[in-house]
Formats: sequence, structure tokens, C-alpha cells
Amino acid sequence: MFLGKHSRAVFIIVTVTFLVASVFAVGRVIARFGIVKRHGWDDYVFIAAWILAFGLSFTVGFGTSMDFGDGDGDTTRLRTQYTAMVMFIPALMTAKISILLLYLDIARQSQKFLRVGSYITLAVVSVGSAILTFMTALRCRPVEAAYNFATRDPSCIPIQNIWLSAWPINIATELAILILPIPALATLPLTPWRKSMVILSFILGVIFIGVIDVTRIYNLQLAVIDLEQATAPRSVNVGMALLWSAVEVNTAVIGAAIPTLSPVIRRLAPSNALCLTSHGSTRTLRQSSPSQTGSQNSPSPNALEHHSNRAGFHSTPPTIPEQATVYFDFINLEQPKCIVDMRGSECVKYCAVINLLLFLNGFIYSMLFSINSSIPIVKARTQAVGMVSACYVGAGILSPTIGCAILLCVGLKATIATSLAISCVGTLIFWPCGAVGSYPGFVVGNIMVGASLGIMEIVATTRRPGS
Repeated sequence: MFLGKHSRAVFIIVTVTFLVASVFAVGRVIARFGIVKRHGWDDYVFIAAWILAFGLSFTVGFGTSMDFGDGDGDTTRLRTQYTAMVMFIPALMTAKISILLLYLDIARQSQKFLRVGSYITLAVVSVGSAILTFMTALRCRPVEAAYNFATRDPSCIPIQNIWLSAWPINIATELAILILPIPALATLPLTPWRKSMVILSFILGVIFIGVIDVTRIYNLQLAVIDLEQATAPRSVNVGMALLWSAVEVNTAVIGAAIPTLSPVIRRLAPSNALCLTSHGSTRTLRQSSPSQTGSQNSPSPNALEHHSNRAGFHSTPPTIPEQATVYFDFINLEQPKCIVDMRGSECVKYCAVINLLLFLNGFIYSMLFSINSSIPIVKARTQAVGMVSACYVGAGILSPTIGCAILLCVGLKATIATSLAISCVGTLIFWPCGAVGSYPGFVVGNIMVGASLGIMEIVATTRRPGS
């Protein structure tokens, strides 16, 4: 069946990771459909991601059984390889969409930052996955040339270039999924140990996805180098990239299932091991102060009953808390304290954030100009001037429009998060552009980094003592 030890190892790794992902997926399905008996769009999308993960794992396993690395002219192998390439982006992005829909369900009644950030990330993931899927499927003209080397006069975009270009979107969305729930989870009224476990349950899978994504991109970068030096067949490197692609998708399925497994864990673990104190229990309804009565973000009785039932508590609470809270599994999200109501000692950390932004602003400026001066593809003076001008275009044009709009409409914290997110995406663009030697890509990266630096300046100079 297998033509070499390498193919056997790839088959075993892909199969084992999918089986582990299936165990977590079955646990989530049992928790939502069997124990809690309340499910939504996030569960349906998760099941679709699980099915796509099976399709990708089966395709990669079937291809490795015939050895991806040999016989570049074999049409069957090339068709299998082409199918796996096309399925990767939809499978990964579907798993991310299920996580974001879960965030939106949690932040339905409160946590505006989590809700708005999830909507923005969801839009980026949806649009990016659609574009990248069509680019991968239609990268050759005619399309048949992607899996048939006998096609005459083909014109193809290398798959390595497409995946390297998609890497900033993958990493940026993974970082967003990682960071978005942390502010809400950090305010939970739990003991430090339980709070750490809750946060870890949300971010553990995303961390593994990011690590595997970096490994996959590293193999793609080696593939580009080998192609330029003609030292290895194309399918050898793409086969390794497909291995890590399947592992990444299976890990994404695991990460999407982990936050919803608490009902199953409560059923399997001894009851005394999961005993909650009155301080950390989500069964205890905290009464708000009189000043919080009639809050705009207060959830309705139906919303409270909905979240309590999804958490596995089927009895309706006897009283309705007036404070804006959201009940989900074992967490209780509360509205953060307003900054104008804080004492002087409580504002120290926010002043530290502003100072940190100013430091990052100067540090990124220095690093950006240093990198621009050492890029090998920039050989003419006009190209160097163009890259520096692109940075100032982003800072002078995009940052006032985007930064001021977000600051006025959403708030200071959202503006800080937006500036850091844009800086992250702009910085991540440099790696694939350096690998494929794309000057326009460097220009786009400079525009985005410049815009983020301008927004940081707006944030740092907006809130001053006494203003």
C-alpha cells in the first residue's frame, strides 16, 4: 500500500490527529445536543468543519498511500494533491468561524468589545477564505493544468505563493481569536486557579494552531527556496505542507471543541472534584447595586434562561439579576467598571498602557526604517522613496479617518486594539513578501504599519490628565 517509510509516517500522523479531533468533536456534540440540549449556528458550523477535516485528512491519507513525493506526472496523485489544497482553506476557516460564532453567543447581551471584535474578525475570515479558496481552485489557466501536466500552454500561480500570501490572514485571525475573549474572562469573579483554567480552555487550541501554522509556513518557505534552486521536486515539499495543513485543521477542530466540554466533564468527573464555591459558582445570582438598576445592557429573562440552559442548568433562576451578565457553561461575564468611576490608584495600569503604546510607536518606526533599508529587492532610489512614502501615506491619510471614527463610535480600548491589530497584519505581510520577492506587498505592508502607528499617536494624545 505505502511506497516508503515517509508516506507511512505521514499517514499515521494525519490519522491519529483526526481521531483525536473526532473524540473532542463527539464530546462537543454530546454536550450540546445530548446534555444541554440547546444548540445554535456555532454548533452547526462546527459539525461542517469536522466533516471538512475528515475530507482533508482522508484526501491527504489517500495521497500518501500512493506517495505524494514520487511520480509528478501521475494524474491520480496530482488530482488528490489538488483536492487537498483546495479543501484546506475552507476547512480551517470553518473551524475559526465556529469559534467566532461561539464568542458572539457569549457576548450577546454584554461585552461590547468581544462582540464588535468577533464581528470584524468574522468578516475578515469569511471574505479571506472565499478569496483564497477561489484563488487556490482557479490558480491555473486552464484549471486542468493544476492536476494534468500534459496540458498545453498552462499559466499557473505557484501554490506556495498563494499560501504564503494567505499566512498573514491566518496568523492575524488566530491572534484575534486568541486575544478577544481574554479581557472578558480576566474579569470573572473566580479564584485565580479557576480563572486560569477558564482562560486556558479558550486559548489553548488557538496557541497550538498558531504553532502548527508557523511550522507549515516554514515548510512552504523551504519549498520556495528549493524551487528557486531546483534542488527538490515540487511534490515533495507540497506533500509535507499538506501534512501540516491536515494537522492544523484537526487542531482547529480540537480548539473549537474545548470551551464547550464542561458539561461532559461534569458528567464524567466526580461531583466533589468540581464543587464550586459561592464565589465562583455560576448558579449564584449576584444582585447589583441600586445605581445599576435599569442598565441598558441588562439581559432579559429569556436571555438568562437561554444561557442557563445552554450551560446545563435547566431550572429557571428564581430572580433576575439587574447587572448585565451572561451565563455560559461555567463562566459569568460581568460589565467592566467605567474608567471615570475609578480611583487614582486604579488608573495606573491605563497610564502604563499609554506609555507602552508610545514606546511601541518609536520602536516600530525604528525597526520599520531599518528593515526597509535592507530589503534585497529594493535596488533603485525611487523604490526606497516609494516604500517610505507608503508608510507616511498610511499614517497621514488612513489613520485620521479610521482612528478617529473608531475612537468616536466605539471607544478608546477598541481603538488601541485596532491599532495593534493593523500593526500585526502589516508586520506579518513582510514575511511572505520576502519569501516571494514582492515589492507591491512590501508597499502594502508599509501602508498598514504606518496607519497603525498613526492610530497609536491618536490614542496616546487623546486622553490626557485633566481632559
